[in-house]
Amino acid sequence: MQNKLITRQLITNIMSQFNLLAIQFGFVKIGAAPQPPAAATADWHFKYNPHYHLKGAQSAIVFLYPYQLVSVDAAAGRAKLASIGYHADYHVALTHYLEAVAAGLKNNLGDFDYKIFVDKDGLDDVKMALQAGLGKIAKNSMLINAQYGTAHNIGYILTTLPVAVQAQQPVADLCINCNRCEVACPNNALANRSVKRVRCRSSLNQKKGALSEREIGLIGNWFYGCDICQYACPHNITQAVSGGAIDLAEIMQLTKKTFRERHKAQSYGYLGLTRLKRNAMVLLAKQLGLTALQPYQAIIARSPLLSEQYQILVNREKSGG
Repeated sequence: MQNKLITRQLITNIMSQFNLLAIQFGFVKIGAAPQPPAAATADWHFKYNPHYHLKGAQSAIVFLYPYQLVSVDAAAGRAKLASIGYHADYHVALTHYLEAVAAGLKNNLGDFDYKIFVDKDGLDDVKMALQAGLGKIAKNSMLINAQYGTAHNIGYILTTLPVAVQAQQPVADLCINCNRCEVACPNNALANRSVKRVRCRSSLNQKKGALSEREIGLIGNWFYGCDICQYACPHNITQAVSGGAIDLAEIMQLTKKTFRERHKAQSYGYLGLTRLKRNAMVLLAKQLGLTALQPYQAIIARSPLLSEQYQILVNREKSGG
């Protein structure tokens, strides 16, 4: 190939050729490997050194993959999902998208090495998006983009090809005169454009292990994630929908087989069956009391995590929590 250079026009053409959703993207030029601190561990290189992931890396193409924010009401026995939970697992969907872009690049430029990253196992995706000029850090600590607000996922292709990097236009700070997300957060988890993970509902209902009595009180009625700060943002559009709340009894009755059939492909499926049952039993007990868990005692007894969580719920009820 005559000129192995990735350009904006080439990426736009590939989106059209492959009938891909036209989404926002930007470029990051990768220089020499960063100078590691003294006694740097493999974990440091994993987080900060592009060359650790791809030898000869020269560029990254960073994409924002938008999704629709939705809000639902959840009656007793049901619970709320973050909007991303109503979509197929974005790790899979966005990876397929990026693979199609990489295939298009190879068709046009010939062979090269690349590696795809979506939300895990790589460099800090938000920092990559910042470097690509795709937004600013919002007051809820998420990346905010002028077109998508905060309702998007980030993925990028690390490549051994150079990119045509043009001078970036200044990115407006959309949050300067607004603090609606900070005010809306019921747990006061937001401050200084960062999130206190120990208070954030989304962090707590996705954490490993049992939830403490304090954490049980903080998660509200959210089965997976939390969108309250995103609902408050004036740069987001939220659609109210009927139905769609998670049936907690159905979650408690899942087998490995039915979990794979009904829930594994959703964005929350990565949590695994046991963590989902932990969340379901906690919310059932909060809503309806421990008696709501009586039909599931055999299921709880078979799992060390669920047994530990049940005892915490018992102690919480005894203390009047």
